Amino acid sequence: MMTDNSGISLRVFENETKDKGRNIVRIDPEIMQTLNISDGDFVSIVGSQNGTDVICLSLDPTDTPFDRKIIRID
Repeated sequence: MMTDNSGISLRVFENETKDKGRNIVRIDPEIMQTLNISDGDFVSIVGSQNGTDVICLSLDPTDTPFDRKIIRID
């Protein structure tokens, strides 16, 4: 589960095969707009022990049509 200061919570899912190893995360475009993130922006992912900068892209339109509050990362 990912939470930031905006109060948005996202469930973490594994990236699709096409994005594996490319330092890409995918988030719903509406959530990206709320967070003022555009396709291609670098975002910082911070874990309990370390962090990394990755490229943020929109979720594919067919990705989880019933629940768009997810982040895909590998």
